[in-house]
Amino acid sequence: MSLLATVMPLLQEDAKPFFYPALRLSDNESAAELQYDALRNVLGGFAFGHSDGQCALRLLELTLQEKKDIATLEKVCGQPVLVRLDKEPVQRELTRQMQNRHCELLACGIAKHPLQTLPILTGEALPSDNTICALDWPAFETVNPQAIAVLRKAFGACLKKASDLAYFINDQITHLHLDGVPYTQAYLWAVALVLDGVLFDSTEQCGTLTSWMQGMIAAQEQQEAERERRFALAANILRDPDQYGDVVAPSAREMTPAHLGFCYTNQHGEQFIAFELKTDFRNFWSNA
Repeated sequence: MSLLATVMPLLQEDAKPFFYPALRLSDNESAAELQYDALRNVLGGFAFGHSDGQCALRLLELTLQEKKDIATLEKVCGQPVLVRLDKEPVQRELTRQMQNRHCELLACGIAKHPLQTLPILTGEALPSDNTICALDWPAFETVNPQAIAVLRKAFGACLKKASDLAYFINDQITHLHLDGVPYTQAYLWAVALVLDGVLFDSTEQCGTLTSWMQGMIAAQEQQEAERERRFALAANILRDPDQYGDVVAPSAREMTPAHLGFCYTNQHGEQFIAFELKTDFRNFWSNA
């Protein structure tokens, strides 16, 4: 995604990705901070371009607290940016912007992308599911040095071949056929093939990015299947709470990752079940 962000200004409007890349970090606060630091350190170690022929551009980080902060994000051009979102009004505005573009695409076949970069979104308030390409990062994992070396080589090649890269991406995406595959997956697959071909040509790294993308798509599908399974279980609990005691913890303190929710008693002695579904609550409620 960061490689693609560097050539966004060179892409035709209909070849730009009409989604936001997003990472759902660990529910464990300490692990999430480690993940964010690792992401910052890895991306911050690459030179994405040159601002004046001498000064190398480094990773830009933004925390969007208010809707007016989005104007800052809109000024970023051809540079990867790490964005933290924890405020609902901001995510609703980002969702609105992208959904409006989706409507324009359906109505006219062409739309202007709201940004000139591809931000990597993290935080507690991610935009609506139909506007993001999200991957769960459930636990902290150390970064593979070999993968960093491949990416460093890719970024170096991207600086030299940006025009070629944009040309082939434009060609691939304007002739993109979904054939029943979700748009985000088809888009990422097509771009990965171009990146491998243009940046690595016939070197030993050729095919690496496509392989990584296959793994990411497979992981995303598994995560979505697991999320839907948990939604279905949670909806059944609402209909018949007594049958699903093994997936409802007796209290919040006793809740584990295997539990879907926990029991609690209010000040009037009434017992309820609480679900920790976060941004997925709307999807869950539509299934209930």
